[in-house]
Order: sequence, then C-alpha cells, then structure tokens
Amino acid sequence: MSVDIGPGSYDYGIGIDSEIIDYMKESHLAESRISPIVCYLLQRNSTGSVVGSTASPLTISSYTVLTPNPRATIWSSGSLHPSLDPYDTSFTLWIDGAIASRIPIIDDLVNDNEYSLVKRIDLDPQKVEVVLNAGFNPTGHVLTYKYSTMQPGIDVNTYKPGADSSQSLYGWSQYLNAYSDDYQDVNQILLRIPLNTRDLVVNEEGSVTIDEAQNCWMIWDPYVSDFDILVIPAIYSKSGDEERYEIVNKQDSFIQRQLISQRFNVKLIERSDSRYLIPYSTV
Repeated sequence: MSVDIGPGSYDYGIGIDSEIIDYMKESHLAESRISPIVCYLLQRNSTGSVVGSTASPLTISSYTVLTPNPRATIWSSGSLHPSLDPYDTSFTLWIDGAIASRIPIIDDLVNDNEYSLVKRIDLDPQKVEVVLNAGFNPTGHVLTYKYSTMQPGIDVNTYKPGADSSQSLYGWSQYLNAYSDDYQDVNQILLRIPLNTRDLVVNEEGSVTIDEAQNCWMIWDPYVSDFDILVIPAIYSKSGDEERYEIVNKQDSFIQRQLISQRFNVKLIERSDSRYLIPYSTV
C-alpha cells in the first residue's frame, strides 16, 4: 500500500516511521558534539522519600537515656536517613497526638512540647536522635513521628535553598552517568550555548555580574527542569573560574510524542550564592 506524502498529507509522511524520529535524534546528538559546553548537572529534589505518615506514624518505643534530656534513636543504619535540613519541615513529632515544636539547639529547649534533632557523628556507627526537654518523662506518653529522607553521608550543603523559596527545599542530586566517549567524561553532559550577554551592574549590594544566555539546548537525556543547576568547571568556562548557571524558561521539543531536544535559558549564579557550596563528583 502506498503512503501519500503530498502537501495535504499528515506531516508529509514524516514521523510515521520510527526511523525518521531516530534519525532526528541522531542528528541532534551529532550537533550537540560540535563545540559544546561540557558541564555537570545538579537537579532539584522535589521531595524526599517518606517514612511513616500522618495516618500511620512510627512509634518511639525505647529511649537511650532519660536524663538530663531524654533521647531516642530514630536512625542508626540503612538508606532511609532522616533529613536534618533546617529548611525542611517534613519531620513531624507528635506527643500524645499533638504536634511538637522543633527547636534547632538543645540548650534552647524549655517546654515539654519541644524537641531537637541531632546527628551523633561522635558515634560509630553514627545515629540520629530525637532529644526532648530536660526533666520530661516520655515513658508515660505516646510519641510518634514521620519524616522525609536524604542519603546517609550526604553533605548538608546539598540542602542549600538558594536565594528564595523557588529553590530546592529538599536538597539537590547530581546527575550521574558512567558513560564516556571522546566528547564527554563520566557524569558530564553536553550543552549548546549561543552567544550570551554579560554585564557588570553596580547596585546597593555592590558590583553584580549578570550573565544570561537564551535558547540554550541539549539532547533529550537527562531531563532537566527550571531551577536545576549547570556546573561549568574552570577548565571549560570562559572566565577561567568555575561557573554555575540556573536553568530558567525550560521548553521541550516533542515530535510524535517523543522528546527530541530540550531548550531553555540560563542565568549566572553569583559566586556569593550558597549554591556554590553544593558538592559534585567528577568521577
């Protein structure tokens, strides 16, 4: 049966054959290797894994000490490590069904409905404990909890929130990939950045470098989102220093319901921003 590929036909016949889509993707892959920017990708975590829930919380059944401050171990091993990020409010402790208040510093505990979370890095293996107010006897009460997780051993700097609430409240994960070839090493991605504008602006905070690039693009994988961070190492940056860029105005290019390429703008993150403290792996 013949296929009509005339002006009035569907997509001129293009895209009906999956080989056409594969050819487009192969072409984009080849284009991405022509004078690319080599960088690493830090992606926002939308949430952590959830341990327990409001309907079915975990129960504290034993305490390591009762004086001066009662302490209970809520984590000592495994991958479901509680997030200790002070910006993350996912950890909830109930005392007799009422939500307790989290206090960052143990010495500031003054009421029996308050608690602190601490990581005992002085112990081997390390533990995460709930610490209650001095003099409070929890054995006559029911204490339950739930929390979101982060990877054990992860640097707390990966939980920096950035400049405002649009940044990550649940931390950042690096895109990792064991693939390498003549164009990129492990964990790296290739980015095509057109000519960009870099201005030096002087305001009340001092001099601020504004660097914006529009219509950047990359292939379909890995999938990126607004506010993800591109790390350009010093050896690849035009300034000779490591530069980090925020992805904004993300757009996807789909053909026949297949993602072909990703397009977005990027903004230079000022070096004073805490997101420069987020570690990443080059190996």
